Amino acid sequence: MLQYRLVARLRSHLKAFAAAERGNVAIIFGFCVIPLIGLMGAGVDYSRAARIQTVLQAAADASALGSVAQASPGYTYALTMPSNGPVPIAQTQAGNIFNGEISGRNGFTVTNFNAVVTNSNWTLTSNVTFTATVPTVLMQILGWNQMTVRGSSSAANGLPAFMDFYLLLDNTPSMGLPATQTDIDKLVNGTTKYNGGVGCAFACHDINSSHTDPNNTSSFDNFYATAKSLGVTKRIDVLASATSQMLTMAMNSQTENQQFRVGVYTFGTWGSTTAPSDVAKQKSNNYAPNQVIALTTDLNAAATAASQIDLMTVNANNENSDRATDFDSMLPAMSTLIPNPGTGQSSTSRQALLFFVSDGMTDEIDPGNCFGKLISGQSRCIQPINTALCTAIKNKGIRIAVLYTTYLTLPDPPAKGSDQWSTTNVMPQVPGVSPAMKACASPGLFFEVTPTQGIGDAMNALFLQAVATARLTN
Repeated sequence: MLQYRLVARLRSHLKAFAAAERGNVAIIFGFCVIPLIGLMGAGVDYSRAARIQTVLQAAADASALGSVAQASPGYTYALTMPSNGPVPIAQTQAGNIFNGEISGRNGFTVTNFNAVVTNSNWTLTSNVTFTATVPTVLMQILGWNQMTVRGSSSAANGLPAFMDFYLLLDNTPSMGLPATQTDIDKLVNGTTKYNGGVGCAFACHDINSSHTDPNNTSSFDNFYATAKSLGVTKRIDVLASATSQMLTMAMNSQTENQQFRVGVYTFGTWGSTTAPSDVAKQKSNNYAPNQVIALTTDLNAAATAASQIDLMTVNANNENSDRATDFDSMLPAMSTLIPNPGTGQSSTSRQALLFFVSDGMTDEIDPGNCFGKLISGQSRCIQPINTALCTAIKNKGIRIAVLYTTYLTLPDPPAKGSDQWSTTNVMPQVPGVSPAMKACASPGLFFEVTPTQGIGDAMNALFLQAVATARLTN
């Protein structure tokens, strides 16, 4: 723009010179020299102004970046803000940084500097603008006493989301399934004295002494000890280890002190060696969540506690009609346990996330609206999880991250590892489990893991996804 204006003025002088008819050569030469000197001066002054503009732009860039840096007072202040809005301390700092960068430099006068720093949806944004005048030297011949330079700079820095994680981990008897196909085959082949040589793929944790069969010398159906003696890794083993590792990763990934808090819960206790069994305790406790560790900022302690999780015990086969996975009681209880969440923008206003790990198959006392398989005479409902339970939690503003450990489809009888009762009552429900678990999850927070895949890797990925999407909820 400046060049065009200079050319236009020079053109005007040249036209006036061409139209003149009086004077001698010296006078004509004098008229010619003036615009020529002005034209050369324009280049000199323009170059000087461009160098100054570069200096001021660098100062503006430093101002914008420094005012939202993680170590800045504005960033620290933004972490305590209960809602979106301007950050005055950051705006003041932006001005101080700009002035510090241009201190000791001359040849210009800053006529306007403005910094607007705002905290909006977990992002601290700085917008800086400046205007300065630069005195001219040679261009004054053409009547230009100064030049104006302008510039702007923007920077943004994401704020950490403060979050409370409530882990609900399924440790019901179905989590006694071996973790990989190799482990499944090992347990089935190691229990061939059961059920006429068919074997069993479930490591049922019976504590009745007459059902204990660690050496596989009988046909009883306690194969928890058998799995231990055969070195079979069960899903619950992988879940405990993976949860512990995930919590360690969460502890190390915090960008602010006490950014995350964690509470760990299971469907029931574990480790009973005599009656009452864990299933009996679960029933007497009205299927309330079993607290492994209450909400804490000590993620190391939470990881240690999670590593000790094990499979629930039953006194014997068919105790409480094997109704141990009561989602209709467990999920509303978790909803009551979790307070109304905040925005996540500060340590006093935390988001809440239910981290739910299960095989998704309901096996509970008939809730009165059983849409799956209702076992006659047992008031026993077997079906995929009722997604209305999840919707009620999400309606409170609590996000749900779901890790679905794919429910095993057993072979048809009389193949090894088959079970006629499961084939009749459970297997027809399996196709509906994955869609239901996905519908239970909040958008982008669903993973499915088959027995041959890594539960640990999936849990880590799901945690990182939950943190990454924390800023997108408002």
